[in-house]
Amino acid sequence: MSSEVPIPPEPPASPCVGVCQLQGRLCIGCGREIGEIAEWGSASPGRKNQIVAAARQRLAIIQPSTNRSISS
Repeated sequence: MSSEVPIPPEPPASPCVGVCQLQGRLCIGCGREIGEIAEWGSASPGRKNQIVAAARQRLAIIQPSTNRSISS
């Protein structure tokens, strides 16, 4: 038997980039919906990971040019 206690993963950092501008219910800076922004402080690490993943998907749709690699 192992006596090691698993260390829970660190919660992800807030996806906020300081461009807090709502377009409808969506922040065009971080990609989170207004409810997700309000929920962030009390969300579990697992929920925060879900929020970050959903926000990334939204940003890929609304800001496709910022997600492309620039090659020289």
